[in-house]
Amino acid sequence: MATNRATALKKLATLAGTWHTTGVMLSGPAAGKQFKGTDRYEWNRSKTFLLHTWRVKMPEGMQAGIELFGFDPIRKEIFAHAYDESGTFTPSSVVFNRGKFIIRGPELYFIGSLSENGQFISGRWLTTQDDQPVMQIKLRCDTLNHKV
Repeated sequence: MATNRATALKKLATLAGTWHTTGVMLSGPAAGKQFKGTDRYEWNRSKTFLLHTWRVKMPEGMQAGIELFGFDPIRKEIFAHAYDESGTFTPSSVVFNRGKFIIRGPELYFIGSLSENGQFISGRWLTTQDDQPVMQIKLRCDTLNHKV
């Protein structure tokens, strides 16, 4: 849990940059199939929100969307609101703790870690209902912009 906006924004800054994403599906009809794409995290002009855009070639086809990260002062937590091209909205809460982070939505959650040099993120997406692994991902950042 972030206690204030400044702390939250500092934690979000670790995501800022352009990331090359690769991964493998771990369950379902696409199990074992790989995917790749690009994730970009950029600050808005006033650096109060972090905008995430993604474009990923998944086994079932191209997927893209946007996500907005910010700080909720009432709940004292980082939030993420994601929207994909099919019109799906996914609200999530985000927790950073010593290089590890969790993004928890209503159906899936991500558990990942950031490398010490800030250039790699690795982790898994799992189902919230029964903790079944859905996909394994790795992101490599070429353009670090980790300043608030």
